[in-house]
Amino acid sequence: MKIDGFTLLLLFAGIHAACADAGSDAGDGSSGLRPGGIALDVPGWAVEPGPTIGGADAPAEEVLYTVPAVVEDTAGNFYALSFGDKRVVVFDHAGGFIRSIGREGAGPGELMSPVSIATDRTTSLYILDAAASRITRFRISDGAYQSTITLGVQLGFPVAMQLGGDGMLYVEFRPIQGMGDAAKRTIARVDPESGELHPVLELDLVPQIPVTTTVGGKRITEFVDAPFAPNAVWAVRRDGDLIYGDGSSYTIYHHGGDGSVGVLFRVDADAPAVTAEDRERYRQQHPALDSARIEIDFPSQKPHFTAIRVGPAGSIWLQTAGRQWDVREASGRRLGTIVLPERARIVGLSHGALYLIHTDMDGVETLRRFRLLTSS
Repeated sequence: MKIDGFTLLLLFAGIHAACADAGSDAGDGSSGLRPGGIALDVPGWAVEPGPTIGGADAPAEEVLYTVPAVVEDTAGNFYALSFGDKRVVVFDHAGGFIRSIGREGAGPGELMSPVSIATDRTTSLYILDAAASRITRFRISDGAYQSTITLGVQLGFPVAMQLGGDGMLYVEFRPIQGMGDAAKRTIARVDPESGELHPVLELDLVPQIPVTTTVGGKRITEFVDAPFAPNAVWAVRRDGDLIYGDGSSYTIYHHGGDGSVGVLFRVDADAPAVTAEDRERYRQQHPALDSARIEIDFPSQKPHFTAIRVGPAGSIWLQTAGRQWDVREASGRRLGTIVLPERARIVGLSHGALYLIHTDMDGVETLRRFRLLTSS
C-alpha cells in the first residue's frame, strides 16, 4: 500500500487550514501585559519580545512559507520548518540567518512533504516527511545529512512528531484510504538509533461528512470534519509520558512509559457555546457543503480545548477559545491564561522561549520569538 495523491491532498489541505484558521476567533475576554500584542495573565511570568523573521521585505533566504513548527537547540539557535519550500531555516538567538537544511526531492537528505520536526537540542535534527513516510536525520553543527528512518505505511501516513525526554521519537499516523472504517489514529514510539517502531496509543478519528460534487462531468467525493467535533490532541512530557484528551470534557489523560493509563487531571468547567458567528465561519470554510446542499447539524457546544502543549516547568497549555490558552500545572491547578495577537499561532514552545507565526491579510508569514520568563 502506498500513500496516494488524494491522501496527501487531504494532508496538505489540513496543514494550510490549520495555519490559516489559527487565531481567527477574536473572543478572549482577557487582560494583562501585552508585549508584542500578547496578553499574559500568569502571576510571576513575563514575555519579552525578541527577533522578528520573515515578512514581505525579508531577504530571500529568510522568507518562510507555511511554518508548522519551530524547535531550538541548547545554544539558543532556532530551526523553522518551512513546509512550502521543503527546508528548515536555521537562525541564531538574535535572529541572524545561519543556514538552510534540506531541499526538495526524493533522494537522501531531500524532502517531499516535511510536516514536523524535532531535535535532541545537542546533536541531531529530525524531519518527518509525510509523502516519503520517513524521518530524515541531520547534524545540528553543520546541517549535514546523517541517516534516514523508514516508517512504512502499515500504520497509515505520518502527520506529526515530537521527541520525548526519554530520547524516543513519537510519531502520529493517520489511516490511509482503504484501511477500513474501524481504523484509528496511532501514536508510535520510534527509536532514533535502531529505527524500531512500537505503537503505544490509539486515538479516535474526527467524524467526517462525505461531500459529493460534480466537476467536469465527474463525480468527486471529499470528506470534511464534522463541525466542532471533539478531536484528540496529544503531547509528550519531558519524562516521556504521553498526555492527551479530546475536549469532550475538560479531562487530560496520561500514558506512562510502562503502558499505564490514567487521568492526569479533570476540571469542572462549562464548554463554550457554538455561536451564530461560529456557524457562519464554518460554512465559509467549507463551501462545498452548501454547493452539495448538505444540511449541517451543528452541536450546541464546542470542545473544551482544541490543542495541547507542554510548557516551562512541566506546565500544560490548552487552547480553549481561539487565541486563548489556559496554562495549568500538571495537577490541573490553573496558573493563568495567555492570549495571542490576532492572526497569530504558536509554532514552538520551550523552557525559555515562545515562537509565534503571524499571517497577514496577503498570507505572508512572519516568525516572532519571545523570551519567556517564569517564576520557576
